[in-house]
Amino acid sequence: MEADTIASIVSAFSVTMVGFLAVIFVIVYSNPLGRVFQKYKEKGYLPSLVYVYYITIVLLFLNYCITLFVVKSAVYVALIISFSIANVFQVLLISFISVRLYISNTEK
Repeated sequence: MEADTIASIVSAFSVTMVGFLAVIFVIVYSNPLGRVFQKYKEKGYLPSLVYVYYITIVLLFLNYCITLFVVKSAVYVALIISFSIANVFQVLLISFISVRLYISNTEK
């Protein structure tokens, strides 16, 4: 696969994931009175979750920027793929935590 094709795919992935994270952020913070949300806040996990959001968005942005300047070099392609793999795991982690928060907040 050519570097340009990989860059296009990763660029679209990065932009899409930022939108996905924005939706998750709104869902999680739409009900701050939920039981699990309050536990996260009391135990000090909420700042950690926000920090993971921040790091993920910064890395997605960096990944996107690298794809704009990609040249046909194996170093840049390897960097893009490495960031993409890290981004996938970060988005999965945030998704699992957010789904847990949402489900527990809707339970009575």
